[in-house]
Amino acid sequence: MTPLIVAATAFGATFGASMLALLLHRRLAEHHLIPESKDAVKLVMSLVSVMAALVLGLLIGASRDNYVTRHGQLNAIAADLLELDRVLTLYGPAASTVRGELRRQVAQKIDTLWMRDRLALDAGLDPTGRHMLNRFYGDVLGLAPQNGRIILVVCGR
Repeated sequence: MTPLIVAATAFGATFGASMLALLLHRRLAEHHLIPESKDAVKLVMSLVSVMAALVLGLLIGASRDNYVTRHGQLNAIAADLLELDRVLTLYGPAASTVRGELRRQVAQKIDTLWMRDRLALDAGLDPTGRHMLNRFYGDVLGLAPQNGRIILVVCGR
């Protein structure tokens, strides 16, 4: 279900319940309308509202934690991609096709993740799938250092 459908359903249920309560209010017996009964209903309603506020606060906190985690992961991936691109520049002009392929694959993955490429997502296709990555790794392994020295990159993670 989409969030809009869930919100519309919750609104409809709440609105319908309040309209039903307005209709039933006229049919209540007199002993249900005394101040003590009204106070009990007010207390229960305040308890329900406090519980709803607590649940909403926990939901917002969990969402924020998830966002912070994903943001950190995205920054780490971006830094790794920049480092890979810088290392590939050390291989000289021979690496320009590999660098172009890296940029193309990253752009395709971004389009898929941000749902700009709905056709591939709906078909269950991953444009930056395993076969493309294997081909990319093969291209990188086929590169020769520009000055004859081997470039060694050690990741700290």
